[in-house]
Amino acid sequence: MSQIKKLVFTALIIGLIGGSLLGWANPATAAPEYKWRFQSLYRPGSAYDTMSKGLAERIELMSGGRIKITVYPGGALAPAKEIHRALARGQFEMATGAGAYVAGSMPEGYLEFALPGGPRNLEEYLMFFHNFGYNEILEEAYSEMGIHYLGPNLGAWRNIISKKPIRSLADLKGLKIRATGIDAKYLVKLGASPTFLPVGEIYTGLALGTIDASLYGGPSHHWDLKLMEVAKYEILPNFELSCSNTMINLKLWKSLPDDIKAIIQTACTYTSVMRYLENEEINRTRLEKMKADYGVKVVVLPKSDIVKIRNAGMQALREAGKKSERYAKGLKQLDEAMEYFMWRYDANY
Repeated sequence: MSQIKKLVFTALIIGLIGGSLLGWANPATAAPEYKWRFQSLYRPGSAYDTMSKGLAERIELMSGGRIKITVYPGGALAPAKEIHRALARGQFEMATGAGAYVAGSMPEGYLEFALPGGPRNLEEYLMFFHNFGYNEILEEAYSEMGIHYLGPNLGAWRNIISKKPIRSLADLKGLKIRATGIDAKYLVKLGASPTFLPVGEIYTGLALGTIDASLYGGPSHHWDLKLMEVAKYEILPNFELSCSNTMINLKLWKSLPDDIKAIIQTACTYTSVMRYLENEEINRTRLEKMKADYGVKVVVLPKSDIVKIRNAGMQALREAGKKSERYAKGLKQLDEAMEYFMWRYDANY
């Protein structure tokens, strides 16, 4: 049994025995044994802002008040691209991060963050990470940075919002599109002209014509950034799913008793699954509001083009980590996972 499964099993036993005999302690009256700082990746008021707060509250409740976590909004203790280094130094104890920010030095981050041509839904993502073993690869890779990887936070659509209708891949030719990382690599293969802009500059870039479109997040993100004011076409289906992650300082993790580890791990897994389900609803709700309130039109690409996009994405993923044996192992796991999924479902979509 893997370490993660052991911890989750332990947490279930704690819940059944401890909860039934003692009931959950009231966190407001319990004296915390641990007081931690949590650096969130998300800015206040965004669709994802509640995730880190909900996780902190869940851990506090499940621990019977033994753990008290103060959540800081995105950028408060460290900029997004510095979160991993700051966490490893002990500047704070827990954090939300994203593999894309460390993929330059740790290519495994590419396979963690977004998988064009990879898993298409919650079940497939969880099976790739857990059943096919990619979680263990990430635990090993992050441990070398002084971080313990607690797991993915699933749920982000990644589809294009555009000032122009994109009805086929032919319309991508020469399109100035905001993209980064693997997305930029495979969009080049499809004839687009990707360029990078910080998230906070996407709105201005679309408004001024610096870019024609953006591949960042899905309708929930587009709504938060008010992109529907300057771009009137949502291009579906989502090109890929992406995920952030939850991490804890490795030295701290090793010092914790098994019951606390189990509580933290189980709370992270539960929060990730619930976040995905909530985000599916948020994306649909906000997409409908964009259509009703801002005149946004939805364009659905043909299945044949989606197959080409996924193939280009897989090609880019294969090229990204050629020099890393661990990345190659993860890519093999991804191939095995996708072969299994294609056997169960429609191989073309």
